[in-house]
Amino acid sequence: MDKRHQKRLEKILLAILGRRPDLFGIVLDQDGWLSLKELHKVLTDEASLRYLTPRLLKQSLLLYLPEKFELCGNMVRAKSGYRVEGLTKYIEVSPPENLFICVRPKALGSIGTNGLRPMSVKGWIVLASDRELALKMGRRHSSNPALIEIRAALAHERGVTFLRAGESLYLAREIPRLWIKLPRYPVERGKGHEAGQRKIKEKKNTDKVPKSKPVDAVQHAGSFFPRDMNRISSPAQLTRRRKKGNGREKSRRKRRKEGNRR
Repeated sequence: MDKRHQKRLEKILLAILGRRPDLFGIVLDQDGWLSLKELHKVLTDEASLRYLTPRLLKQSLLLYLPEKFELCGNMVRAKSGYRVEGLTKYIEVSPPENLFICVRPKALGSIGTNGLRPMSVKGWIVLASDRELALKMGRRHSSNPALIEIRAALAHERGVTFLRAGESLYLAREIPRLWIKLPRYPVERGKGHEAGQRKIKEKKNTDKVPKSKPVDAVQHAGSFFPRDMNRISSPAQLTRRRKKGNGREKSRRKRRKEGNRR
C-alpha cells in the first residue's frame, strides 16, 4: 500500500472509530470495539477504497497503523488517545418526529405482524434521522432494501425508549407494530415458503382424477400384445396342446428308429 492510500485509509478509520461513527451508520459497543467484517463493509462504500479486502485491511492495521488502532481477534478499535471522550455513552433522549430504517424485503411480513426487533448481536435497533443514511446502511445487507418509517415521537410518548448515538443515529430495544409505517412493497417470502408451495401443487396434481376416458393400454401397446384378447388360450387348452405336441414328437422318433433298422 502506497503512502497516499495509507493516509486516506487512516483518515477514514479515525472518523469511523474515533470521531463520528454515526456519519457512517455505525454504532460501536460500550468499549469502542467494532467487528472487522462490519468495518470492511463501511470502507468499501468509499470509491477510493473498494480495492480493500478483509485480509489487506487487517494487514494494514497491523503493519502501518499499530500506534493508533488495536486489534483483538476479529474486533478493532481506536486507541484511547485517538477517541473522542464520551463517544460510546448513549443517553436517553426525545427523538425527532420520524426515524428511518431499511430491512430486507422478505422481513416485511414478520415486521407487519410482530413489529421491529434487534437484528444484530448488539441488541439494538439502529435508526437513522434521515432517509439517505438509512438507505446507505440498508444497502450493505441487501441490494434492494425496503425503507421503513418510524413514528418515533408518538412512540416515545407511549413509552418506547430511544437512546442517541451521535448526531444521526438513535437506538431502541423494540418498536411495536403500531408505530411502524410499512412501505407499499411486494412482500418476498423465503425459499422455504416457495418449496412448500411447490410441494402442495405437486400433491394436488397427483390427487387429480383424469377427466378423459381411460385408454385401453393393450390396444396401444404395440405388436408385443395380441390385439384380440379372446385368442389367448385357457390353461386346459394349453395342456391339451402340449400333450398333442408330445405325441407328435414320439411318433417322429418311432419312424426314425424303424428307418434306421431297415
